[in-house]
Amino acid sequence: MTEQIPDEIAKAPAGYVVFDEAGCIIACNNAALAMGLQPGMQRNECLTGTGDACQLITTGASKPVRISIIDEKHIWVEDISEVTVLTRQLQKLKRPLNQELRHVNHQATTGLGYAELLSVILDEELGIPPEKQKALQLYQGELVKTLRAIRAVLSGAGDNEPQGTGKDGEILVTDKQPELAELIAELLKTRGYKSVSFTDAESVMKYLHLNRDKASLALVDDTLLAGDEPLDAVMQKEFEHLQVIRLSTGAEPENEGRLHLVKPLDFEALFKAVEGLVGGSVHGS
Repeated sequence: MTEQIPDEIAKAPAGYVVFDEAGCIIACNNAALAMGLQPGMQRNECLTGTGDACQLITTGASKPVRISIIDEKHIWVEDISEVTVLTRQLQKLKRPLNQELRHVNHQATTGLGYAELLSVILDEELGIPPEKQKALQLYQGELVKTLRAIRAVLSGAGDNEPQGTGKDGEILVTDKQPELAELIAELLKTRGYKSVSFTDAESVMKYLHLNRDKASLALVDDTLLAGDEPLDAVMQKEFEHLQVIRLSTGAEPENEGRLHLVKPLDFEALFKAVEGLVGGSVHGS
């Protein structure tokens, strides 16, 4: 027994799987076939877990997937292995480095030590003899130096101001995958750019209307729509000053003439594209 899959579902980017009453796959769309699922496979042998905690097991290998159940016989299967990798990268990016924390702790302890010595000298007597005045000045100097070192470690970039997008320029990152949007925004921040992430068209458009002159560049998921139109096209129509880079899931449509980057993203190519449009960053080469 087979089931005919409609064309729009057959070409959908997520996997679509149909089972019979015994849990055997009887039909798959193209995306499910690309994942390794095939008619004849048993559900309990190739898919384990539920929701976001699922594993797809094919030909001895496994990968994380997200399952959305339509009914007992129909499910959507989304490959989230790339999302999992992005999540790990983001967690690593946000995790403070132990070496930097030890450095801060050492500098803070040294600063407290000098402060305590200074306190002892000041409390000993009000009239400070010349030799103690000299020691006081020495300790004061060391304290100032230590505190400056702490400030430099915490700021990461010394007294340099971020460049690239200008004094008020922001880069808006909009992608339906929250992990990817946040990762790109965080990576841009490490390069000295101001960036804000969004996951839907409505939020980013509201932000643009409230902060019309702040943003100079938008990175936009090409699958997002504002009404019935592509989000990037609506952005450029309503905000003529805004430059746009489209994040595409495939080849750029003919005659579009818009700058685009294809997923999975090459981040070095992304940084070069951003630099080419809005200028170099603090940490860029």
